[in-house]
Amino acid sequence: DTLLGAVEGERGVARRVKQDAAAGGFMVRNSLGVTSVDPQTRSPKAPMAFWWQKQAKPGASDSAAMQLKLPNQKPGEFVWPINGVRMCSGSASSDCKLLLVAARVVPLRLGVAKLVQSDAFAVKATVAIVVHNPNDAPADWKYDMKEIPYPATEAVVHWYVGMAPGDEQGRHDENGKWLYLVGATTGWSRQVLARIPTSDFVALSFNEMQVWSMAKPSSAPGWHMQSKLPTGDAFAKTLVSIGGFGESSTEAGVYYEPTLGLWYLPFVDGHNIVLRTASTLTGPWSSHTVYRLPPRWMEEYFAYAIKSHPELARKGEIVLTYNVNFFINPLMGKLFDVGEADTYVPNFLRLKISSGSA
Repeated sequence: DTLLGAVEGERGVARRVKQDAAAGGFMVRNSLGVTSVDPQTRSPKAPMAFWWQKQAKPGASDSAAMQLKLPNQKPGEFVWPINGVRMCSGSASSDCKLLLVAARVVPLRLGVAKLVQSDAFAVKATVAIVVHNPNDAPADWKYDMKEIPYPATEAVVHWYVGMAPGDEQGRHDENGKWLYLVGATTGWSRQVLARIPTSDFVALSFNEMQVWSMAKPSSAPGWHMQSKLPTGDAFAKTLVSIGGFGESSTEAGVYYEPTLGLWYLPFVDGHNIVLRTASTLTGPWSSHTVYRLPPRWMEEYFAYAIKSHPELARKGEIVLTYNVNFFINPLMGKLFDVGEADTYVPNFLRLKISSGSA
């Protein structure tokens, strides 16, 4: 999401000014930012270029860069990309695909959102998206998409927390057969894991999707075909957590750090930023507090949407961003108050690491 408009005033008392509705409105969903990074310095070569669709006619709203529509999509629903990986099977530009996982989101009535003290939307399903020409300008992207099926009731499990290629044992392997999907159960109480052959994801075929689970309550964890497990609410109960109860992220992504030789998954725990690390994706995982949020964000705010940016990290570094918003702000109106121009802006955090850090 991108807020459109201007910022007026000095630091500390600055405020946002909305772009007028007649000019396209003050927010656009699913915007894209693209920049090139110097592979030696890991610094951007130029300012970021932003992509979304300007109003088609006077008085119309600006709209998303990607017009993602599912066959069963109802009015007001939208598809919200959360994580992705770029995979190349060869050296030619045409050999590359951008694989995305997204949430299918439905709006809530404002009264309901206030009652449950929630955002004005709810997630109903996970959507897989394959962009066939990611090296072209985003306005020219061609893509296919499909909901990821699972044998459970709507929204019991979400598979868009993170994705990464790996080998049979869940170790890091850029050319591995498997594409691993990190998910979360409803309420974000448990982090769970699935995998699918990368070629199947590209084909949007999920018949061979496996989940880290127990076929029977007394059995050891293992990989089982999703289609062979119980259906309904019992499906979620078969899934084995990767981490402790409550050690769960909603959209952080999962990454590999070569200096440590470990996978890591960042998440926000209250006022702390935590890295969970493991040598294989099935675990065991351990948690390490690496940063405490500054006092500015301690009161009526919460941090979320933490992401890692390996393309900006030099050797021995991890670069993270996190966003900050108000606990209760269904229509985003508080973001336009005086002194809130730095709210809802990515905060960067650069971590220095060594081989003994874990």
